[in-house]
Amino acid sequence: MKKKLLWRVVFILLVALTIAGLAVVLNAESRAESFLISKIEEQLGEDFHFEFEESTWGFFNRSVAVKNIEFSRSQGDSILWESTVDKIEFFGFGVYEYLVGKVYRVDSLILSRPVINLFDLKARIDSTNNPHQGILKKAAIDVGVQKIQIKNGQFTYNPSGPEYLSAKYESMVEDVQIDGTGAPIKDYIKNAHLIIRDLVYVTPDSFSTINVSEMGTLIDQSTLFVSELSLKSNYSISEYTVLHNWRKAMFELDLESVQIDMSRMIKWTELTIPKVNVSGLHLSVNQNLRYPLPERVTLLPQSMAMETELLFQIDSIFVKNSQVDYFAHLKNYQVSETNLTEINATIAPFQNRSMELPLFTLQSTSTLYGAAPLAFQTTYMFGENDPFEFSGSLGRTKMEFLDNFLFNAAGVEISNGALDRLEFSVNGTKYGTTGYTDFYYQNLEIKALNQETGKYKVGLNALSNVLGGLVFWKSNPAHDQYRRGDFQMNRDGRKGFVAQWVDSILEGIITTVSKVNPVIVRGNKKKKK
Repeated sequence: MKKKLLWRVVFILLVALTIAGLAVVLNAESRAESFLISKIEEQLGEDFHFEFEESTWGFFNRSVAVKNIEFSRSQGDSILWESTVDKIEFFGFGVYEYLVGKVYRVDSLILSRPVINLFDLKARIDSTNNPHQGILKKAAIDVGVQKIQIKNGQFTYNPSGPEYLSAKYESMVEDVQIDGTGAPIKDYIKNAHLIIRDLVYVTPDSFSTINVSEMGTLIDQSTLFVSELSLKSNYSISEYTVLHNWRKAMFELDLESVQIDMSRMIKWTELTIPKVNVSGLHLSVNQNLRYPLPERVTLLPQSMAMETELLFQIDSIFVKNSQVDYFAHLKNYQVSETNLTEINATIAPFQNRSMELPLFTLQSTSTLYGAAPLAFQTTYMFGENDPFEFSGSLGRTKMEFLDNFLFNAAGVEISNGALDRLEFSVNGTKYGTTGYTDFYYQNLEIKALNQETGKYKVGLNALSNVLGGLVFWKSNPAHDQYRRGDFQMNRDGRKGFVAQWVDSILEGIITTVSKVNPVIVRGNKKKKK
C-alpha cells in the first residue's frame, strides 16, 4: 500500500510539474512576445508601424520563429519605406538571460526573403514629433547575436522622378551588439559578408542606366568586388546633345571586374585603400563637335580634389586589358573614330591628404588603332595654378589618326603620310602649356576641306586660305633626323584635362611640320581683324 501510495504521489507531482512547466512556458512565450512588441514600439516611436502574423517560441530547444512581418515608417500621409519578411528564425535563444535580465542573446538569426521598398531618402523627421530621431534609447533593449544571415533579399528604391534602384542581396553578419547607446553601425558589425546581384540603377537625370551582375565582399571580408558592370546611355548621341545643347561627352562603359582592398578602409570621414585592380574596362566616348563648348571654366583634377570634403588615399590602382573608343561627330556629319586597345596602366598614388605629394601619377601603355604602340606618363601636383607634367611616345602608324583633330582645328585632311615616331613633353598649369614634339614622318600630304560640307576645296591657294598662310614640310630631313616643334599655348578653360593633352600634342605637331611659325600667323590674323 505504501509503495502504491508513493507512486501515486510521484505521478501526481510529475503531472503537476508538467502542467506548471507548460504554464510557465506559455506565460513566458506570452511575456516574450509582449515584451518584444512593446520594446520595438518603444524604440521606434509612433512614426513606425510593426506587426507580424504569428510567433513560435521553443524554449526547450532554444528557438524562436516569427512569420509574415510587416515593418514601415511614415511621415504624415507619406510612407518613407516599407519592408516585409517571410520568416525570422532565432536559434540558440538565451532563455535564462531573457527570464532573468530581459535581454536577448541569440546564437544565430536567419531572415528569409526580406523585401525592402524605399521611397524617400531626403525626408527629415521633426524632432518634436520623434524625440528618438532614429537613435535607440539608452539601455531600452539589450541584444546580442553571434551571426545574422539574410536569404533571398530584395531591395528597391523608387522615389518620385526617373531615379530607380533594384537589387537582390544576401548577407552574413557576425558579432552584432545593440545596447541602446546609438553607437555607429561599424561598432556593431565586426565582420560582414554581403553579396548583391542583378543591380539596376537609373540615374536621377535619367540619362544613364547602370547594371551590375554581382558585387560584394569576398570570403576574407577585406576585399570588395564588382563583376560585369555596365553604364549605358538611355539616349542616342544626337538626343543627348540636344538635351544639353552643348558639346557634352556621352560616356558608356563595360567592365569585367574590380577588386578593392578594404583592409584599411573602414573610416567614415577618411578613405584609405591599399590597392584597386581593374580588369576588362571598355570605355566609349561620343562627342558631338557640331555643338559649342559650354561657357564655363572646367577645373583641373587638383582643384576638384581639394574641393571635396572627403580625405582619400589609394596607394595603387592597376588597370589591365582595357580599351577606350572615342567617336568624334564632325561638322560635316561624318564620324571619326579613335581607339586605344591593350591598355595597361598604373596610378600610384591617388590622394588628397598631403599637399606635398602628387595628387596622382599615371603610367600607361596601349596600342593606337591596333598597330601603333603608345606610352605616356603624367603627374598632377598640388601647387600654384595646378601644375602638371605629361610626356610619352607614339610608334609607327599612318597619319590618319590626326584627321579629326586637324579637320576641326583647321579644315584639312591628311591624304597621305606615315608617322615613324612621335615623342612629346608637356609642362602645364590651369592656364596653359609649354613643351615640344619630336616628329619623325614622311610623305605628308594635306588636302583642304570645307568644314560645313566636308567636300574638297579647289585651287592651289585653298590650304593657305584655311590655315592662314601655313605651308607644311612634306618629310623630315634625311638620315633619321627630325624637326622639333616647340610650342606655347593658352588653355581653353572650357575643356577638360584630357583635351589639354590632345591640344598640346596637336599644337606641337602643327608647329613641327609648318614652315611658318603658327603663333606668328595667328597673331597677324588677330591684328588684321
